[in-house]
Amino acid sequence: MSLKGSTALPTNHTFVICAYGESAYLEDCVKSVMEQTEPSNVIITTSTNLAHISNIAKLYGIDIYINTGTGTMQDNWNFGLQCAKTDFATLCHQDDTYCSDYFRSIKPHLQDDVVFIHTGYWNVKEQVFFCNINNKIRRILNTPLRFRALQNMIFVKKSVLRFGNPVCCPSCTYHVASLRKPLFQSELMHGLDWDTYIDLANVKGRIVYISKRVCNKRMHCESATSLDIQSGIRVKEDDYLFSRLWPRWVAKCLLTVYKKIYKFSL
Repeated sequence: MSLKGSTALPTNHTFVICAYGESAYLEDCVKSVMEQTEPSNVIITTSTNLAHISNIAKLYGIDIYINTGTGTMQDNWNFGLQCAKTDFATLCHQDDTYCSDYFRSIKPHLQDDVVFIHTGYWNVKEQVFFCNINNKIRRILNTPLRFRALQNMIFVKKSVLRFGNPVCCPSCTYHVASLRKPLFQSELMHGLDWDTYIDLANVKGRIVYISKRVCNKRMHCESATSLDIQSGIRVKEDDYLFSRLWPRWVAKCLLTVYKKIYKFSL
């Protein structure tokens, strides 16, 4: 079901805001994509049809699409991509925001041979913008994907994923028109994005990394990342994902290191 409120813009890109529950940060996310220096299409998708979400959509004149499926994170992401009517779509997490030049930064890379684009980002906690150790490690791991000549090489695309997930998920723009449907087909809960990126590394085409920090990833105690670390889900799933990329003994060593830096994600 959809509630119409906006007119489509003649761009080949859509911001898909995946809303859930009554997030205090949803309006900040909406404002950040509506205030881009170069405008793009914006829609909201949700499996929780609440007044809080529909009121914000109405306030900003945004189409809202209601997911009647299972409502899991994976189901909501796939539904959001399905609702985009453009070849490229950015899956926006409702707690995060985008710098005003995000779309202008990715726009030159919306090309037929691109699988997905991701960018540098700022951590945000209590209105303070900073870069923690995870952010800095990701920046180093992604270095090869800054160079066009390397972006199409399967070995390189998989190598950047071997030492952890270097991709800031809310910064990602997917070439949905060229990718499998549904895009996310993981059995994992927390690591479904990393699991999917490993699959996409084998797909013909370029994975582009823009080092400029044009996305803002919010850190708070109720975020999915924090909750999954506390519950132990992340440890189990990271163990599985490292084992997809390394012999078992190497995977165990890497997991030991990562356990020590989980606290920087809280």
